[in-house]
Amino acid sequence: MVKEYKSATGFAITSLVLSLLGFFPVIPSLLGLIFGIIGLRRARNNPEQDTEKILSILGMVFSILGLLFWLVMFLVILWGAALFANSGITSTVLN
Repeated sequence: MVKEYKSATGFAITSLVLSLLGFFPVIPSLLGLIFGIIGLRRARNNPEQDTEKILSILGMVFSILGLLFWLVMFLVILWGAALFANSGITSTVLN
């Protein structure tokens, strides 16, 4: 006999897909993190949903990695812009 129960699979899969897309823009990472949290909370209510828990956790981990990647890239760009601004190259180009 097949057991029927409410599934959090939709939120877990959405979290995982959005987190993987999050390595491109920042917004999917944030959405992946939110859906991962929702999926994990819904999966905790039903002990039979181990797969959904794993997918939600993976989605949250990849989302956090994507957000950290974009934070590092932003800091590197700011650092490079500061070095370029202090190098004196801009004054010779503009004159």
